Amino acid sequence: MDNYTVEFRIYGVGLDTDEISQILGLTPSTIQQEGEKRDRNTEFRQSMWGYGKTTGNGLLQWQSLEDGIQDLLLDLLPLKSQLLNCSKESQFIFWCGHFHDTFGSGPMLSNHLLVAVSNLRASIEISTYYDDGAKGK
Repeated sequence: MDNYTVEFRIYGVGLDTDEISQILGLTPSTIQQEGEKRDRNTEFRQSMWGYGKTTGNGLLQWQSLEDGIQDLLLDLLPLKSQLLNCSKESQFIFWCGHFHDTFGSGPMLSNHLLVAVSNLRASIEISTYYDDGAKGK
């Protein structure tokens, strides 16, 4: 069975994550600051502000990627003008985790959803992970 996590991310050099939260009136699920340690040897080269629906264990998991993205769009589309004005140099991405226990599976996205994502100047990035624990969820 496939499960998905979805987070809308804004990336940018010099991005003010506190200002993004204030402008949008949304609480971020993830913040990374430019220059912070990514691991022992590297640092983040740009800041990132991420918004996703969370549970006590991290991002909410969806059985349909379309449903996960659509749920975030319900919160983000009314804020389109604020988003597009918050930083001209920013990159918008719907980051999606795809957790699966079989090969040959994957998401299908409707043209309506892709148009809505495009209207926010956003891209979709799908990172795929094999997960034995995905069976029966």
